[in-house]
Amino acid sequence: MIRQFLPKVNWYQLALMYFKDRSAAECEARWKKTLHPTRTRVGKFSLEEEKRLKLAMTLFGAQNWHKIARFVPGRTKTQCREIWANFLDPNVNHGKWTKEEDAKLREAMSEHEFLALPDISLEPEPEIVAVKKKRKA
Repeated sequence: MIRQFLPKVNWYQLALMYFKDRSAAECEARWKKTLHPTRTRVGKFSLEEEKRLKLAMTLFGAQNWHKIARFVPGRTKTQCREIWANFLDPNVNHGKWTKEEDAKLREAMSEHEFLALPDISLEPEPEIVAVKKKRKA
């Protein structure tokens, strides 16, 4: 594989030298997923890209996103997985919820007392916030 002959990037050193508020992982992800010259496509998938993604899913299955992304030039494995899961997967109902589905969900929630479960906070855990603040200082 050609990758083994390419120089390795020391993302930790790069982050330390150039960014006081960015981690090595953040720099690497930003480069690989957005800024790398082969990642030219952002935004909505074209019809051709959707066709290629559907064909790749047939060929490789949903477990090999790296191969799938290579089949859709300019797109990352994350982009391919997201568009598949959120818009193209035929096994998922992507339409609006019906009144019947809403009623069924309400019934299931009350019948099985799922409402008694603790709410899951969307806020980051306090210790994560503290670490980020400390790193910025």
